[in-house]
Amino acid sequence: MADSTHNQPIPDERILEAIEACRPESDDVDDPALAYLAAELAADPRLKDLFGRLQRLDATLAASFCDVPIPEGLQQRLLDRLAAARAELAVSSEAEETPAAEPPRPAARVADTPRRGSRRWMLATAGALSAAAALLVAVWIGLFDSEDYTEQAVLDEAIQFFSDESDKPPEQGRLLEVQPPPSGYPMSRAIAQVPGVRWRSIRAFRGRTGVAYDMSLGGTEATLYVVLPPVVGLAARPGNDPGHRTAGSSASTWVEGGRMYVLVVRGDVPDYERFLRRHGPLT
Repeated sequence: MADSTHNQPIPDERILEAIEACRPESDDVDDPALAYLAAELAADPRLKDLFGRLQRLDATLAASFCDVPIPEGLQQRLLDRLAAARAELAVSSEAEETPAAEPPRPAARVADTPRRGSRRWMLATAGALSAAAALLVAVWIGLFDSEDYTEQAVLDEAIQFFSDESDKPPEQGRLLEVQPPPSGYPMSRAIAQVPGVRWRSIRAFRGRTGVAYDMSLGGTEATLYVVLPPVVGLAARPGNDPGHRTAGSSASTWVEGGRMYVLVVRGDVPDYERFLRRHGPLT
């Protein structure tokens, strides 16, 4: 009859965590900080067997990852997405309201200093972790939608988004000449000067954050969407003709300064052309 203790669970979760932390084919278990694990392995044969099995499994998994070829261009795509995501984080931080300063505390309350210092450290740490999480989300969005999120898909979504917003109040948003938008989402240099432009914050195009500039010329409405991160493979400037047209709207998209710009105009080619600068290259 087999020893019934062989299948009993290992009660100490700290031991299991230490086993999982040890890298395969390493001397991690000899680290003085893991002396308790080394002692348990020497005293418990079933624990030593478990440790060996997990080490072999980790080594097999590591070897399988090494055999996977790296997709062509992945390194540059990662760098591009990280740069765009960092820009987005900087803009998000700039757009947040600055918290009010705490009123002065009496000098006699010296005992509060360690606790307040600890609180500031925790707030700073939490902010850094939030920024890192947002950065990872932005990179995830940029990397894993780049294969199927094409220019045509962007334009289709833009026209649908523009159509869905057709009932928004005409005075929605903030006047550009009164209050500037976040610096990370500037107006495109390819767009003509239009009076009375209003801007507002949006989230669209597969979860991207950005700014929408609402414009009107001679009764023709248009919106320029500026979002991060951009979709891979877009042109460096808008075309003279819109890249996509429907029965009532025209749209084009391009990348400028690491940002994706999408212009949607309610009208046909002549209406679309009125919103573009006519002379001079982009610099």
